[in-house]
Amino acid sequence: MTSRARRYLAYVGSALLAVSAWACSEPAGPGATPHLALSGSTTVLVSDAFARTEAAGWGTADNGGLWRIDSDVFDSFRVSDGRGLIVAPNNRPRNAVATSGYGVDVAGLVSFSIDRMPDNPNRFYTVQVYARRDDRFSDGDNYYRFRIRAFGTGKMDVRVEKNVNTVRTWLMDGARIATVWAPGQRYWIRWESIGASPSTTLHLRVWADGAAEPSTWQIDTVVDEPALDVAGTTGIRVEGPNADQVNYPITFSFDDLEYIGTN
Repeated sequence: MTSRARRYLAYVGSALLAVSAWACSEPAGPGATPHLALSGSTTVLVSDAFARTEAAGWGTADNGGLWRIDSDVFDSFRVSDGRGLIVAPNNRPRNAVATSGYGVDVAGLVSFSIDRMPDNPNRFYTVQVYARRDDRFSDGDNYYRFRIRAFGTGKMDVRVEKNVNTVRTWLMDGARIATVWAPGQRYWIRWESIGASPSTTLHLRVWADGAAEPSTWQIDTVVDEPALDVAGTTGIRVEGPNADQVNYPITFSFDDLEYIGTN
């Protein structure tokens, strides 16, 4: 593993473990520990370094089983040059969901990039990650899903929703973040879903590779939803631009995915 400077701050209080952000000259890869507020020991539920080649689909993750992708968009997915790619010829949504790796108190980390600006600077791309997605229930109808939008103006915002029995509900208003988006730039997403109703805590933050990880959460909200107090896996969803796009394909790239949970 290449050398990187890391700073860890651990404290024990109310049986909670917190691990601080690390400063790094190179991106964190699989094996790096996501920032946690998880009680007890943790295990890797889903991880993928994409160190393989797949001409169609994403194949099987390092941990987490086969990536499940709808058959009508399967050919948009591939693995090449150490990245999981989604090469989109239109703006329809595309999902990749792990088929195992279920946990309740969970934390995730993944990097992403998008290769080009929207044709219209006022339009946007959408990148989303899942927590507690339960595909054992009605084909994944229950989940938390964290959304990042990257606008052609360079602005970014974040939001989170829940889906229960096919009913989707936004849990907060969209929040603009200071991070500036640019095509080809790599960004990190860190997200958490911890606790149980009536006080499940959802966290998310996004930052540019090479910049210091934010010390505060850009999403920090508490939810009361008993239907989501069950173990679920993770996945990735992309969409967009939302309109006015002529120049395709759009290539979304992902790497260094980790989704961990308590034992």
